[in-house]
Amino acid sequence: MRLSARITIFVALALSLALHVSAFDQNDYKAYAEEMRRSVWGQDLPEFQNVKTTDRFSDHSAVILAAYDEYSVTHKNKFNLFSVNGLSQELNSYSLWREMVQLNDETALKAYSEYDFMAYASRRSFFYGKFEMRNVLGVRVIKPDGTIREISTDDYVMIAEGKKGKDERQKLAVPGLEVGDIIDVFISSYTKTKDVDPTPRTFCFVADYPMLSYRVHCELDRDLAAQYRTFNGAPDFQVSMLADYYALNVKVENVEATEPSLWYNRFAQTPLTVLAIHLNAHAPGTKGMTMRQQGLQANPDATAMLHDDWESWDTSQRFFALGKKEKEAVREAVSKFDDQEQRADYLYEYYEAYELSNKLGGSKPTYFICRLRECFKKAGISYQCGITTSTENEPIDELINTDNTVWFLRLPESGKCYFAPTFACRPGEVPAELQGRKAVVCTNEKQKKLMNGPFEQLVLPMNEAKDNCLEQTIEVDIEGDLLNFHRTTNFSGAQRQSISLYLPTRAELVNSIMEKHNPWKDRKSLYEEKYWPLLSEQDAEDLEEQRSFMMAEVLSVHDEKPAELKDYKVLTVGTTAEKPCLSYEQNYTMAGMVKRAGKSMVLSAGKLLGSQLKIEGKDRERTADVIREIPALFVWNISVQLPEGYTVAEESLDALRVSLTNVAGSFSVEPKLTDGKLLLKAQKTVLGTRVPVAEWPQMLELYDAIYDYNSRQVVLKAVE
Repeated sequence: MRLSARITIFVALALSLALHVSAFDQNDYKAYAEEMRRSVWGQDLPEFQNVKTTDRFSDHSAVILAAYDEYSVTHKNKFNLFSVNGLSQELNSYSLWREMVQLNDETALKAYSEYDFMAYASRRSFFYGKFEMRNVLGVRVIKPDGTIREISTDDYVMIAEGKKGKDERQKLAVPGLEVGDIIDVFISSYTKTKDVDPTPRTFCFVADYPMLSYRVHCELDRDLAAQYRTFNGAPDFQVSMLADYYALNVKVENVEATEPSLWYNRFAQTPLTVLAIHLNAHAPGTKGMTMRQQGLQANPDATAMLHDDWESWDTSQRFFALGKKEKEAVREAVSKFDDQEQRADYLYEYYEAYELSNKLGGSKPTYFICRLRECFKKAGISYQCGITTSTENEPIDELINTDNTVWFLRLPESGKCYFAPTFACRPGEVPAELQGRKAVVCTNEKQKKLMNGPFEQLVLPMNEAKDNCLEQTIEVDIEGDLLNFHRTTNFSGAQRQSISLYLPTRAELVNSIMEKHNPWKDRKSLYEEKYWPLLSEQDAEDLEEQRSFMMAEVLSVHDEKPAELKDYKVLTVGTTAEKPCLSYEQNYTMAGMVKRAGKSMVLSAGKLLGSQLKIEGKDRERTADVIREIPALFVWNISVQLPEGYTVAEESLDALRVSLTNVAGSFSVEPKLTDGKLLLKAQKTVLGTRVPVAEWPQMLELYDAIYDYNSRQVVLKAVE
């Protein structure tokens, strides 16, 4: 992965902590950065010395001539009166990513020309102590004649941020960088934290571009708990045990494979290693057993890791008790419904209304599930606790980082599952990233001491293409050289997931659930009266944002801004079984889609379907399977009112007809002329979530046909 994709360093938890800024200032940082650059450029790394351009991989945007990844962690135990065992652990971590890249075209040049990163920051909190972060960027440009030029610090732009402007951000636009140059660039990062595990490190052995050399070196404090797992055939570390630390080393050379930019799942396909460090090696009771074992654990037992997560759930659940309003909701659910599933749906919607009121900016997903579990217990609902992981992370049977797990509740009779909302979902709706994933449920009848089991493995349900449908009903009339659109759009299933929180307002999201929840009437009924003015401000902001979203939506559909967006309306949000679709309508005008040709008109009929994906360049070559998140169905019902005195010739109508079906999916358009209207019934189906690379030509054929249709036109002839 290129450095520009790694450059933004942000430790969310630490930066959110209050309240103190250290005395470390710009002068201190400059001295620190100068010393760091001197140290890195002086490293004895043979692969970075006397490097020359190569003619290999000239058909790629860039070639990584050499890459080096370094990571080290040390700790100190300090007395802390408020910790479980009287100790706190201060963590000092250092990382360095350096790469030397040959730039073969303008795309790579653009990718490596600009950098934006936090240079340093510091915070202090009562419980977590002091957090410090220092990042240094170094850039050298090597010209084809061998001339080496280090980018001067004068070219860096310093931007003060944070409380009292004491944090520092830096930006750099690399001057004089050209296609054919080699860029030698590094980012080093130092952080100091207390009692907070560092974010797990991922080492990828396939990148965006071919790599001639990639080396990883880690030094890990032996008193910490360190766990790593290799995935997809990644080479294992060579481990050396020294006096105070473990040294981990691995190197690969001549890696020709690259990560495709389309339809690729890194955790399922890239050879990679995940390394997790845990601080609580000396604090029994605060973490799971595997994370309390000092030393290095290579490819630990995933079942034992999962046991740690069950133990964490057991511990977390003790801190949840129902409040007054929650108890009222339980009583209402019990009084309204005899059926356990109806009770469960009602309570889920109760909690989701609060979450949607803040567009999921409230509690953590695990808190949501723990609170919902308490309600299920009090409402007499039989349930099972379950754990899974998303497609963006490791499978549950290869677990390495319990922060990646997803907790859920399951009704044993129906199999219906309840997940913390990650979008505006219905009760029992499985998010796209969890569909088809392996999961484990605890089948203990009383659901106590989850870590003791027994357990059952299952696979979460998966939607078919027809369940994930985007259907558009488009009515068009021609007015001079403009087209007036009345478009109604319906998203069902996982198709609506990505926009479900952004298109509706908070009021629309909450109101979509309110009908079932007396005595709730609107969003304000969720809050005390003193907060109502703030809610009114938020509602006004949401309406402004919604108009901007509607404008952007038209732009995304047609690749052009509308000449005029007249009006729009959200019809349904899709949060209830009674109204499962996200639906809205828009009235707008588009230019440039109809032109005069003498007495005739030429209508860009293919563009009525909207813009389509064009697969080009290196993306047309494929050596890895295609992995998509969901199968999907797209439907267009288009009606064009022809101007009075115009018609469509039969041969011109035939040119709009298409039908293609293969193993990847299908695409069809059926044109029809009736009652002075041109009707187009179009449908695109993309089957499956994994397409073998052997079937890539068929997928190309499908997407090429869809894209090519975009240029089809129809002649509207004046009736003689």
